[in-house]
Amino acid sequence: MDYPRLSLLGLPRELRNHILAYLVFASRNEPISPLFPDKRTKGPQGIMLPSNTALSRRSRIPNINHQLREEIQQQVDTLYKTGNAITEVDVMVKGYLLWPTWTKQPIILQRGKSADMNMKLRIFSTESLQPRNTWPGTAGAGLCGLYTLLNMFLRYGTSTAWSHPAAGFEQEAYCIDTLTIKVIFVDIYTPDTWPGTIAEIVAKLKVFATAGIPYPYVRKLRLECDYLRRDEQVLVTSQWEVKERTELVSLNEWDDACVLFYGRQGP
Repeated sequence: MDYPRLSLLGLPRELRNHILAYLVFASRNEPISPLFPDKRTKGPQGIMLPSNTALSRRSRIPNINHQLREEIQQQVDTLYKTGNAITEVDVMVKGYLLWPTWTKQPIILQRGKSADMNMKLRIFSTESLQPRNTWPGTAGAGLCGLYTLLNMFLRYGTSTAWSHPAAGFEQEAYCIDTLTIKVIFVDIYTPDTWPGTIAEIVAKLKVFATAGIPYPYVRKLRLECDYLRRDEQVLVTSQWEVKERTELVSLNEWDDACVLFYGRQGP
């Protein structure tokens, strides 16, 4: 017996909506460690950009035809309206290099609309995140790399595109409501550096937020860190509202925050 050939668009709209709600997020697994990354290209500030940012074959679904793209766009619009359009990124830090991997995102990102971002910061060595006055070389480079990665997302989303930032934003930014950074220490050989490292990260994020440097593209910053050191469980949590401001950010403020944030230009 020959059965009729079924297609997604041939299904009733109600059933199709349930299927599209499942497909509306694209995802991929994070690498095990910087020793086993996928193919990378070195970008600015020591960021090892993935050569392929397609999270899965799902990201190609909107390109099948106009009707499917329109229906998926409606699903994504609902995600943004309900605060569920969450983007997730895994960032490995080792030496003075960062390996970001986008692990979850709506298959259509929308410019000009705010959504939460969760960043898992896995630290395999702490030297680039140490306070400048306690570590030789280019201490603080890791934080500059993180801010550059954030700026790249605001400009280009999860694309690996990069150009000189001096011209400012040519299009609306991909905005973030709450950026949550979960710090995980993977380096088991230098646990004595962990307290100073997390204190430095907290201090710089606080300046970054309270000076209003990422305003209006980021609204809130949150940090979480839970680690075991010498049989002592340490829990660190902090949260800051990003200060609203309209005036230019001064170069001194940029320097204090350990970043030249490219969204706005100072004197």
